[in-house]
Amino acid sequence: MVDLTFLEKRRDNLPFYLIAIAIALLLLYMVWPWKYALILTLWGAYVLWWPTVWLEKYIHRRGLAALIVLIVTGVVLALALVNLTVIVAQQIAQIAAGASSSNATISGGLTDTVKLAFPGVVTTSPLLALIGALGTGGSIITTVFTQTANGAVRNILVNIPLLLLQLIIVFFLLLGVLARGDVIVNDFKGVAPPKYRPVINRFLNHLNPIYYTFFVIYFAVAIICGILAAIVYGLLGVPFFVTFAIFIVFVGLIPSIGRALIYIPLALWLLIQGQTITALLVLVFSVVVFELIIRYTIQPRWMERTGRVPRPLTLIAFTFALAAFGVIGFAVGPAIVGFALAMWRTYKDIQREQEEQAPAVAQAIGS
Repeated sequence: MVDLTFLEKRRDNLPFYLIAIAIALLLLYMVWPWKYALILTLWGAYVLWWPTVWLEKYIHRRGLAALIVLIVTGVVLALALVNLTVIVAQQIAQIAAGASSSNATISGGLTDTVKLAFPGVVTTSPLLALIGALGTGGSIITTVFTQTANGAVRNILVNIPLLLLQLIIVFFLLLGVLARGDVIVNDFKGVAPPKYRPVINRFLNHLNPIYYTFFVIYFAVAIICGILAAIVYGLLGVPFFVTFAIFIVFVGLIPSIGRALIYIPLALWLLIQGQTITALLVLVFSVVVFELIIRYTIQPRWMERTGRVPRPLTLIAFTFALAAFGVIGFAVGPAIVGFALAMWRTYKDIQREQEEQAPAVAQAIGS
């Protein structure tokens, strides 16, 4: 008997397959303009899942716990957005107005810093020339920074209506996902044929700690840095320290250089304002605590112990994804890399079990 081909075996079901493919393509076409909202929903659902489950233990209602978490998160983000936009726009305008004539101020601040750090150093002519050159370069950096920041603020203001619409969509999607997360996961498992379900369960067991490492720990570290920044910057008398702390949280999600994009311009701004000692303390504290202690000591050990994620993969997941996908890469990159790593570990587990069972199977066949 001649074996039937794949299409011949499924000839009766072919119209159903075509309709299903057409519906899937239409669905993809329909949701594509809202792809960023969907990605943000999936990222937010995983991060907010943990506080929702924690709150459910006390109020015993998943839907209410999800609603409370979303409302609190939304209020905090809305206040932060308004606070950042208004204050940053005002301060950037002031800095931009005096950036071109700030050479003398920066040079004076650098001179005071050198004298403070090295009291015995005589300000010789070469050192004065170097400080003058740094002052000129500092004013150029200030000008470029303010121009870039002005462009970012304008883009935010122009896109606020669209952002609000997308955030409303994200809110209701998150509410549904957080309230029915367990059901969604179980439905996903049930779609697979029974013989593949053990493999899927093993894959999800690998995926969960990896995603926890990429998303929850990474975000938790950013929040810790923001809290520390608010406390220390406030004690040092930094103006608008809460605003800078919020920046530390969100910009800190950018790997490698994230928080440096905040505290270096902040130190430069304080230097321009003539607050030399405060600028130096902010810079020293930020480098030592945010970089040496948290980024290069606590965070890698925490991530490797929880999800066993190698540090090079973390760099690829965040940095490379930002270059490829833009800002949304902070969610897409870890999702892709984490999925691939979980698949690899699942494959290695299955291969290891087959190798361990091979001698027993050979012995059974031989007997």
